[in-house]
Amino acid sequence: ETHGYVGADLKSLCSEAALQQIREKMDVIDLEEDTIDAEVIDSLAVTQDNFRFALNQLT
Repeated sequence: ETHGYVGADLKSLCSEAALQQIREKMDVIDLEEDTIDAEVIDSLAVTQDNFRFALNQLT
């Protein structure tokens, strides 16, 4: 699905997928704190669904 993408396209795809994962976890991230719990950070795994979402956003 990314045939013909150049490096900048892939970078944008990865960034958008990562941001989508963060958006999904915003309800467990306490923005009032100076730090984020290690459990929350460990749960931030970018999934194939995040990449599919990002791909749809970029096309």
